[in-house]
Amino acid sequence: MALSKVPKLLFEFGPFVLDATERVLLHEDKEIPLSPKVFDTLLILVENEGHVLEKDELMRLLWPDSFVEESSLTQKIFLLRKILGEKDPTHRYIDTLPKRGYRFTAEVKRTITTNPSDTIQPRAEDSFENVEPLEIEGGTHRHSRTEDSFESSNAKQPTIIIPTIPARKLKTVTIAIAAIFAVFGGLAIYEFCIPSGPNATLPERFSILQISKLTTSGEAILPVISPDGKYIAHVVEEAGQQSIRLKQVVSTSDITIVTAANVRYKGLSFSPDGNFLNYVVYGESDGVGQLFRVPTLGGTPKKVTTDIDSIVTYSPDGGHIAFIRINAKESERYLIIANADGTGEQILASRKAPSFFTTDGPSWSPDGNIIAITGGSSNADALNIKVLGIRVVDGSELQLSPQRWLRIGQVSWIKTGSGLILVARDPASQIPADQIWYLSYPRGETHRITNDLNNYAGVSVSADSKSLVTVQSTKVSRLWIARNGDSDHAKQIANGFMDNCSDRLGMSWLPDGRIVLSSRASGNPDIWIMNADGNDRKQLTIDTHYDIMPAASPDGHYIVFVSDRSGSLNLWRMNSDGTNQTQITHGKGEDYPSFSPDGKWIVYSAFGIGKRTLWKVPVEGGDPVQLTTDVAFLPVVSPDGKKLACYLMNKSGTDIKMALLSFDDGNFIRFFDTPLISPPDMAWTPDSNALCYATDHGGTSNIWRQPIDGRAPQQLTNFKSDQIFRFSWSMDGKTLACERGTMVNDVVIISHFS
Repeated sequence: MALSKVPKLLFEFGPFVLDATERVLLHEDKEIPLSPKVFDTLLILVENEGHVLEKDELMRLLWPDSFVEESSLTQKIFLLRKILGEKDPTHRYIDTLPKRGYRFTAEVKRTITTNPSDTIQPRAEDSFENVEPLEIEGGTHRHSRTEDSFESSNAKQPTIIIPTIPARKLKTVTIAIAAIFAVFGGLAIYEFCIPSGPNATLPERFSILQISKLTTSGEAILPVISPDGKYIAHVVEEAGQQSIRLKQVVSTSDITIVTAANVRYKGLSFSPDGNFLNYVVYGESDGVGQLFRVPTLGGTPKKVTTDIDSIVTYSPDGGHIAFIRINAKESERYLIIANADGTGEQILASRKAPSFFTTDGPSWSPDGNIIAITGGSSNADALNIKVLGIRVVDGSELQLSPQRWLRIGQVSWIKTGSGLILVARDPASQIPADQIWYLSYPRGETHRITNDLNNYAGVSVSADSKSLVTVQSTKVSRLWIARNGDSDHAKQIANGFMDNCSDRLGMSWLPDGRIVLSSRASGNPDIWIMNADGNDRKQLTIDTHYDIMPAASPDGHYIVFVSDRSGSLNLWRMNSDGTNQTQITHGKGEDYPSFSPDGKWIVYSAFGIGKRTLWKVPVEGGDPVQLTTDVAFLPVVSPDGKKLACYLMNKSGTDIKMALLSFDDGNFIRFFDTPLISPPDMAWTPDSNALCYATDHGGTSNIWRQPIDGRAPQQLTNFKSDQIFRFSWSMDGKTLACERGTMVNDVVIISHFS
């Protein structure tokens, strides 16, 4: 079969090659990692080589739907000059025209190439199982360039020279690339499939993918595809209740096979013959997972077994199942094998804290010899989660890949056993979203399949490995201000923020009524400050690291924040205008800072002694003081300086409560049954008599008030829709700022072009 001609758009200047198709910058065949906005900035400049681009025009192209300060553009230019090695003013790629803009001055050669040696080509069969991963120098080192292991075609493919495209005629890079592809036969390619990051060059079968949305409700989760690829089962969440639906891939209609109830599903799986659907469900009043089986086309569910904490996976012959069970009392997790009817349980492998197995798997290999599972051990930076394999014959453990991840979700073997599909988050990525990856076996090389701002959850592959289903999640949110917490008259800030994982970004108030928060408006998490109406926004931190969780001092002089600039999460201090940024702690995994009311101390949580505990440190820096020995996190100091609230885990690890302790000696005063909720933010009322938190009822979040004398909590806000992702009360307790919105979750199916 002749290789198809998939073109690549290249820009060459000096020793650099900018690949607009795969979104990578190469320097002498070595990939240079760039954040998405930095790459976009360089691409626009290069496309318009020799032309002056006004600052306003550049900012409009880079941030078409949002308002950003000019400092954001200045930061991107600064980073590009550093990356391109502009050390001598006489040797510049980018010229600055004072009060006007920028111009790319180097000579640029533009080419479109369809040379097979430069392009990843489709194979004859339309399935995942024939993937032959490329040979990669240096294993999975994320900065090494991947080299083609395919033989080049005997016939030299044409190279096409194209003219300059002025910025005014270029709507977006995507439009230009789509036009190029149309010339070569009308192929469709999605921007999310353009690879970047670790091992950016994908195996050839993943170079062109097709994605189709199967649901449109925005409330679909936990999808699974039947072995024959004809049916999709998924969970729908409506008004706090969950049901299980089934639909044909080729049809828009669906049927309910398990009716809605106040339950929570862990996951779904089909039997190998496709006749039954298994689901693990947790009841409203207990935390014990139960496995049920229901006929695929509907019928009466039958209970199979109980005490299950993961999706179940079948052996290839359908005779056995495997799952994870958590023994919280012993802080241990087991991989269990049982007969398909739930009898004959055996512990195949176990891990005891601080080591663990996650509960998003496991997946049984097609040859029946290995059960893939994810796990790691607790450490300060949480960058140690890996894909593991457990041998069925003896329970011994092997590492399927040396790659470490921030997070790994579900994993699924492909038909031939030559690799797995997984949902994971790369620690090097500036995008806070789980993406879909391919992991080769036994080489252990990783390749990104999706690359976008969406979040993906769960992955299920059909038996022939031609299709996979997953949930694609998009966050839609804005910042709101409510005077006196009056939700009925809350106002949306025009220049609000939409940030993935904003519950970890943080937000605080200064005493003068300004808001300081972390946002990815600059391309990566930075600290910003603005008026309560969203105006006069200013970026305070400008770097390529994570700057999150700002806390303002009571006098407004300092802002303390969390940053990973030194290689771990530590506390940093700066003046409220962003100057004098100084590291003040030097431990591991330090986060959630809170000022004492006199401004002299900062309380925080840290992973300093093998578990997360509370500490305090002088605002000017110095030796930290340990406050708790029990597992505790997210501390908040009361306005009177006498008390400290936090979340506390009991010694058996089975329960998390809100706890009250003395600020002076760390002794516990009272406990509340309020569970750990999302977002986990807490705030004191100005009189120090109550704690505020957000919780969700029926799909809508509101702020509640918990009196510290033990009386029942009271609802403060009365929002009728949306979730609260983060919130903060002004220092006088009179104004509430909160990010509200929703997650749009829909099932998509990803398959190859024929």
